[in-house]
Amino acid sequence: MFKTAKKTLAVALVLLLAISLFTITAAASGGLVAAPTASTVLVNAVNVAFDAYNIADNNYFKLRDIAYTLNGTVKQFEVEWDWASNAIRLTSGMPYTSVGGEMQGKGLGNKTPIPTNSRVFLDGIELQLTAYNIEDNNYFKLRDIGEAIDIGVTWDGPNNRIIVDTAQWYDPNSVPNYAHMYSNSMMGSAKYLEGRSLFITIFCTFENTVWSADDISAVADRLRVAEAYFENEAAKAGKSLDLVSDFVRNPDLRYDLDYVGEFFQYPADGVFTEAVNKSTNDANAYMDDFIEDNIPYLALADKYETDSIAFIFVVKEWYVNSYALSYSPEGSQNRYNEKVVIVYGSERPPYTYAHELLHIFGAVDLYFDSAYYGVSKDLVEYTERTYPTDIMYDGNYGDNERIIQMISPITAYCIGWLSDIPELTQFPQLRREFPAVYKDQSRVA
Repeated sequence: MFKTAKKTLAVALVLLLAISLFTITAAASGGLVAAPTASTVLVNAVNVAFDAYNIADNNYFKLRDIAYTLNGTVKQFEVEWDWASNAIRLTSGMPYTSVGGEMQGKGLGNKTPIPTNSRVFLDGIELQLTAYNIEDNNYFKLRDIGEAIDIGVTWDGPNNRIIVDTAQWYDPNSVPNYAHMYSNSMMGSAKYLEGRSLFITIFCTFENTVWSADDISAVADRLRVAEAYFENEAAKAGKSLDLVSDFVRNPDLRYDLDYVGEFFQYPADGVFTEAVNKSTNDANAYMDDFIEDNIPYLALADKYETDSIAFIFVVKEWYVNSYALSYSPEGSQNRYNEKVVIVYGSERPPYTYAHELLHIFGAVDLYFDSAYYGVSKDLVEYTERTYPTDIMYDGNYGDNERIIQMISPITAYCIGWLSDIPELTQFPQLRREFPAVYKDQSRVA
């Protein structure tokens, strides 16, 4: 009888202690519940699996997971733990040093979050962040981190997606534009020439245009040569490419456009009159309308797992010039979809495809001076002496089998393959705050 009473009392004490601990924990957390985040997370259009929780309708991520994922981007930051002051110290622009364990684990059930009492400093300035400790890991509100390091964080409700874009600035009121999911990007539709990029080809038919099977096959072959050229040059720079352009193997990457009107023609005297500019804008609008009305590019982006998309319009008309139309927020023609127009013919080998496509990934012409793009006469002369075979300088078309030009450090810098080059000391006007943009949009008023 006595033993039974002692056992009953012990059980009662254990239950009382458990209830007390639960009450203290619940009080500390304010009764909040952390549920594993069910939303898809896209970071620069790449699907990333985070160990994240939703607390009171906000998503919380491990700080080191965010730093690990953003490492190597323009918004990278270092994370250091200061034991002496119980503080987390962040340094913007610095590469992240991995400590192991990043991007591991995944919440398998609801947890009880405890407010984090550690202080957080960014570049020496204390931040006021909302954070919780869940099973000995600190989780921070994603929008707080987005605001602190100034990156785009957007909630795509209809698709249950969280979109993180290092090329965007933080906007607390941002909502996704479903016609242009990344329309606020500094890059436009063709982001970095790194990782996977998608090339969609549109054959333009005019009144008397006829595209034979041989013509179409030749375009596909020239794209393959350009693709191989990009991949080889990228490998020299330590970059990896996975370009998808083969519309023969992937028919959903090929479209046909019955074009009405005239494409842009470069003025013989080099003077861009109002009429010439109108012709350019009209052609651009026509192409954009066709893209929006006929090409399910968001679905294609999902299918091929990339949002880096370039549109290639191929024409046969003799009067048309090959040219690129890169994204720019200036003026009324605020067009997002980046495209090139290629004149098809024996005189337009793979070199033309590669040269024009490089424009929409940020490369600038180096064979003539243009203050607008940061190219001075001295830079042109320097390129001629130092990198005479750079593809953005050398106009030797070559043949249909290979591209003989190089991608010099100058062009590699413009397209974001290099973060710094010695030439920036001598030619500072070429410097870009954001890589892979045709013109540094940070300088646009």
